[in-house]
Amino acid sequence: MQFTLNQAIKNHWRTANELLKENQLEEANEYLDRCLVVLAKATGNNQNELAGVRVELWKERVWYALENNGLLNDA
Repeated sequence: MQFTLNQAIKNHWRTANELLKENQLEEANEYLDRCLVVLAKATGNNQNELAGVRVELWKERVWYALENNGLLNDA
């Protein structure tokens, strides 16, 4: 079954947050990366909203989750 972008962002975000609560950072990082892919697709499709939330707000949420949990690379 192929997920819509709305379903994908909700599922990936929920899973990432559950993993963060369990301090499973590597796995959480994978799901946050998946969120970024969904958001990139939505942006490419000129979608302004996913699952009833502005795409820009989703981007901020993912960024803060990555930043607040030390998951950003210092490249």
